[in-house]
Amino acid sequence: MQTDTRKTPRLFEYMDFRAFLRDAYQARKEASRSFSYRYIAGKVGLDAGSFSRILKGERKLDPEVAVRMARVFGLDAREQMFFETLVLFGQARTLTEKNHFLEKIFRLRGIKMGTLEERQYVFYKEWYYSALRELLRFQPFDGDWKKIARRLRPAIRPIDAKRAVRLLEDIGLVTSEPYRVTHPVITSGEGIQAVFVNNLHAAMGELAMRTLREANPSERDFSGLTLSLSPNGFEKLKYKLKQFRSEVLEMAQQDVDENCVYQVNLQAFPLSHSRDPGKA
Repeated sequence: MQTDTRKTPRLFEYMDFRAFLRDAYQARKEASRSFSYRYIAGKVGLDAGSFSRILKGERKLDPEVAVRMARVFGLDAREQMFFETLVLFGQARTLTEKNHFLEKIFRLRGIKMGTLEERQYVFYKEWYYSALRELLRFQPFDGDWKKIARRLRPAIRPIDAKRAVRLLEDIGLVTSEPYRVTHPVITSGEGIQAVFVNNLHAAMGELAMRTLREANPSERDFSGLTLSLSPNGFEKLKYKLKQFRSEVLEMAQQDVDENCVYQVNLQAFPLSHSRDPGKA
């Protein structure tokens, strides 16, 4: 059976390897009825059911199988490397691993700093980008990078403050002359959005621990609850937290005479397994 790649989707536009496989399969199937799950499975050393489960996210795609899968879909050497990296990114378990493979994806795509996607990645990776944006809501800025850099806690380098404000301008989150905050919503594909936001959560979590040690108690408010909840109770809790976030945002928008930037972290995470992890 000859490989026909004329209708194969553009791989470098994808961030989800399963989405690419589904679209590429459909395109090849339309070109040749003999191109089937059974054909693919035979070429890569799986059964037809396994390929179906991979597409549904019910089974992992092993790296060596990913290499054979890339060949079945007629990918060239650069595309194969990109596809294999997409697989590793999609199946990475830790934030560190996801960041590593995401940066490799940017390099393989040929993305240079300045494209919206990578600038969003940088925005969420450093805590002070969002902090500076909030600071510019009420703090007049005259171009004194040293002054605005030391206004943050902890203080950052003037060169980092300048780089951050320039990026905020590029993304459209602030305008200059005079500096003013705008209100667009930053969006990205679901496959990478979680990585962006989780980087910010991790950075703000580290700042929270530092603040707990160093800030005056009158400047902060820390509290917590340890609860036992059912799955339904946990969903209700998430809904309550969502409502609370909306109320806090509305309160902040109506506030006047602001003079400080605050970070409000809301976390709810398990301290136990829902069932005995020792049992299958």
